[in-house]
Amino acid sequence: MSQQWPAHPWRHLWDRIDMAATTRSLRHATIATTLLATLPAPAATMLGTVLRDGQPPRPGLQLKLSCGDKPEATATTDAQGGYRLTAVGAGRCRLSVEGASAEVLLSNRAPVQYDFDLQGSGASARLQRR
Repeated sequence: MSQQWPAHPWRHLWDRIDMAATTRSLRHATIATTLLATLPAPAATMLGTVLRDGQPPRPGLQLKLSCGDKPEATATTDAQGGYRLTAVGAGRCRLSVEGASAEVLLSNRAPVQYDFDLQGSGASARLQRR
């Protein structure tokens, strides 16, 4: 038969201290999880130029980047055809310009550069990588 020791007179205080420490730890873990959940998703940056038939296009050429179910990113070209897009997430995406499109691969570790030549117009437009 095992011997039972009498309860220490301050045992109830130790139980409270342990409970307070546990509650505090849980509270800190909840706060940390909440803060991590509110951080923005890693962004992927894509930059480059879009020329029209080998010549810089007019400023303001509209670009649209679609990456699956992520929000679309949009940008306009400058006077030399330069652009910069920032998308949520990374992976295989599609860049569209005036009806033409091309697949691109984005990384959230480092900006990627894609230079294109927009050939033709309307339904026959093609976006050719340079």
